[in-house]
Amino acid sequence: MNIPDKGIRIINLSIDFLTIAVIYSVITNLIPVTLHPNIIMYVCMFCYYLIFESISGRTIGKFITNTKVVDSKHSKPGFLRILLRTVLRLNPFDAMSYLFGTELGTHDKVSRTMVVKTDF
Repeated sequence: MNIPDKGIRIINLSIDFLTIAVIYSVITNLIPVTLHPNIIMYVCMFCYYLIFESISGRTIGKFITNTKVVDSKHSKPGFLRILLRTVLRLNPFDAMSYLFGTELGTHDKVSRTMVVKTDF
């Protein structure tokens, strides 16, 4: 297993954000919600990453690009590690950590997880 380049991570992010936007649209069109739209978007994003990565280690973007989240031992991370990873994604500066660093962003480094290529 090896770490995918930034291009694969951008593809993952794009697919995941598109999926989250669809979920957001469905929720806001079907359920009368009085919360600020940004709060709803953050809740959608939080739930999406937490559910997918804690169950399978993969989001829809990661399924498409054949990548997954692992811990430092290349095993499936525990729920608390995925929870920390998901909370760290809510930091608006998290995405910028890829611009000035390696293929590991802040939510990877602090949660001691990484995204790797898979064979399936």
